[in-house]
Amino acid sequence: MVALNGPDHIEPGEGPLQNNNRIIEQDGLNDLLEFFCTGVLWTTLMHPFHHAVFFLGRNTSLGHQSDGFFALFRGLKASIAGNFTSYLMEAAMAAMGLETRKLTHTTGTSVKDVSWNLLVRSIRLTLNLVVTQPFTVVLTRQIAQFIGCENVYKTMGQTIFKIFTEEGVAGFYAGFVPRLLRYIGIMAVTTVATALFFHYGPQHSTIQVLNEVIVNISSSYALHPLSVVGTCMDVQGSPLAAAMPSQMPHYEHWTKCFYDIY
Repeated sequence: MVALNGPDHIEPGEGPLQNNNRIIEQDGLNDLLEFFCTGVLWTTLMHPFHHAVFFLGRNTSLGHQSDGFFALFRGLKASIAGNFTSYLMEAAMAAMGLETRKLTHTTGTSVKDVSWNLLVRSIRLTLNLVVTQPFTVVLTRQIAQFIGCENVYKTMGQTIFKIFTEEGVAGFYAGFVPRLLRYIGIMAVTTVATALFFHYGPQHSTIQVLNEVIVNISSSYALHPLSVVGTCMDVQGSPLAAAMPSQMPHYEHWTKCFYDIY
């Protein structure tokens, strides 16, 4: 079985375009433009590493690619488009008032404030993923072509059209639920742990930031199987070699894929 490690480029907290707090703090058109350009540069530089860690599992051979170095940037347009859409969604939701309560010495750590932050962040994560999930599927399938040295999905527009005509809207959302569960799980653990540490721990900004990073990484690691499941489901129904029974069983539902991985 080929275990695919899902592209976490659209995942919150793992790139400049996913930093929710910084999005809210941007003030002025110049700052917004600079923020977006920085995000595009970050996405471009990190994109080859998504290829390097994308395929995990036994008996996985990427073959010989005729595109050479530029093959590492396959799916880059979908990655940038997804990040840009995510950025617009975050800015729109912040403008509508869907903002969390900041942690201070008097606010942000009560049960009411933590519950509000969990609710707001869950809504934002869900809406964000609804609009960015199709781009994640496009990116996943374009990269997955490395396994069979295929060229089924060429441009972003052609890929979207092909998936829509052959599989319908459902083809874009097969891996939606496990990916959403992972995002919300990471967010919930990080939000609660950060509030508790801020309330009971030492009032030192560096230590607090370090604690949040450690909790985020730990929860990401614990919930990583859901990322693998989401990526495996992204290629289900496609004509790619990576989705064929010789490489991966056919899963009718993501829970069966989750059970099989474990």
